[in-house]
Amino acid sequence: MSDAIQTELREQLGTANTRRLRKAGQIPANVYGHGEDNVNISLPAEAIRSVVRAGSKVIELSGAVESNVLISDCQWDALGSSVLHMDLVRISADEVVEVSVSIELRGSAPGTSANGVVRHLLHQTMVACPGLAIPEKLEMNINSLEIDETLTLADIEMPENVSLLSDPNTPVVTCVIVEEMDEEDPASFDAAAEPELIGQSDDDEDDGEEE
Repeated sequence: MSDAIQTELREQLGTANTRRLRKAGQIPANVYGHGEDNVNISLPAEAIRSVVRAGSKVIELSGAVESNVLISDCQWDALGSSVLHMDLVRISADEVVEVSVSIELRGSAPGTSANGVVRHLLHQTMVACPGLAIPEKLEMNINSLEIDETLTLADIEMPENVSLLSDPNTPVVTCVIVEEMDEEDPASFDAAAEPELIGQSDDDEDDGEEE
């Protein structure tokens, strides 16, 4: 876990105050849980940016609030580039939490040498683990993945004290063959038939009027 992030009490609420806070390089947040009162705080945006970029789920707070907290929710701007608001839940060192953890593929599938393509089907899964030991990611080894084979959650080697909550039979990655269809030979097509004129019979008709 990274160094503690300094917090300040956020006594003035409302949209206008929140905008001023963000312009000053701070992010508004709420801290709750463990039967304690909810606390409105502000966090330095640069520190939060580093935490989110690293994929951390638990952060240590100091200052106005001194506690380990789990990032429960992040509100992003329209571009998905800046955090606008955070909800933080207090946790203790021995508390077991349920969180979603990303799945990353490692290695090279032998099936790709036989015109196969690896398809990553599941990118996240739910696990239970101590709050201060949440893995940043789970790694799926695909070094044995052949054509038409599928690896499931059961094939992931789980870190110590981390339990899988999702169905272990859920497919995570597969390797399928890519078949390129031969282009049709233009010469195999018959010449397009001339369109039939509506109302015209097969027999030739006289152009002149009857006498």
